[in-house]
Amino acid sequence: MSIIKPQITDPLRLGHWSTRGLEAAYAFNQAGDLVDSSLNRYHGVITGATWSGDRLFFDYLTDADVVMLPALANVGQEATLIFDNVSFASDGGDGQSQLVNCNGTSIYIRVDATCRIYRDYSETGGIWSWSQSFPFSLKQLAIVLPNSTATPAVYYDLVSKTLSTTSAPEGSVTPISNATAIAVGSNTSPAAIRTIDGYIGGLKIYSRCLSFAEIAELHRNPYLPWQALQWELFAGQGGEAPAGLSIPVAMHHYNQLRCA
Repeated sequence: MSIIKPQITDPLRLGHWSTRGLEAAYAFNQAGDLVDSSLNRYHGVITGATWSGDRLFFDYLTDADVVMLPALANVGQEATLIFDNVSFASDGGDGQSQLVNCNGTSIYIRVDATCRIYRDYSETGGIWSWSQSFPFSLKQLAIVLPNSTATPAVYYDLVSKTLSTTSAPEGSVTPISNATAIAVGSNTSPAAIRTIDGYIGGLKIYSRCLSFAEIAELHRNPYLPWQALQWELFAGQGGEAPAGLSIPVAMHHYNQLRCA
């Protein structure tokens, strides 16, 4: 098998940056529970949500669909959440559907008539909202959480959404608790309720704030972290990736190595 070096010279497109601070990465394209392909082994457990092609479907009518992720040790004051291939048909019926909930302790993202980010469970410390009508589908939804006092940044397919603050930030609140499990698609405090009405096709969680250029590159190529990990793995074995290595084959090979 011939070995070649990647014919990419743009540092952004080479993608090595895309693994820096990558705490968890899930491609929602396999049956069973979610495999974290970031090398950190933060595997997710699916309850209720069902596979629909290469996405997970969350049914707000049953109101019990959720994906539980373990606590991410290195996520704290700063974080970036990248959702791929998402669709929302409505606000889930009660206007309180929750895209992300850190066990009701520090942050959840509510999919309601305006779409809002809450920075604490009491809904009094740092509430930001942006307007979005239903239904809507996005190749990428990017949410950048700079720290406990700064205003988040939200990008819908690279379009910056202006956030309106409805309450003053609370300085003691951190975006995601690194000691608390994370619920995706629902609220788990006290039980899996307030399920979203829609689909999620992938999720990447970073422990740093990504720049707009980085977010744009992940929008262009959602699989960039997997490709970058492939190059790093092959380079660690004394070579580069084989010629013609496709993304699905690269991901499969990488997961085989990761699970070994």
